[in-house]
Amino acid sequence: MKPNKITPGSNLMWESSRWMLPEHKEALQKLKQEQSRQKRPVLDEQQVEEINDKLRQSLQFHLPVTVCLFGEFKNREVKGVVKRINPALGQVKLVNDQEEEWLSFQDIFDVSIEDDWE
Repeated sequence: MKPNKITPGSNLMWESSRWMLPEHKEALQKLKQEQSRQKRPVLDEQQVEEINDKLRQSLQFHLPVTVCLFGEFKNREVKGVVKRINPALGQVKLVNDQEEEWLSFQDIFDVSIEDDWE
């Protein structure tokens, strides 16, 4: 005989407690989100100089770059050409076919110069 909920030894008494209140689900989702929070990477002087050099090259020679940006829960990549660097505000203006975007120096943790423009 195939065991089911009614067969002896089943856990029928606790079957009704398998549902969760919406408040509990929401609390579990918030907990999972908090656990997936990332810490901002700390860059040394050499890494910062390397990033600055690549941004300057993109600005001067109109080279396409991929900029990796820190996000609390998920990092993201932005591709484009540097059009302006504003050291006073700590921002870089990156332009691609679809949009222009100002990026904060604090969020940039890696820059690579692209070989070809897509």
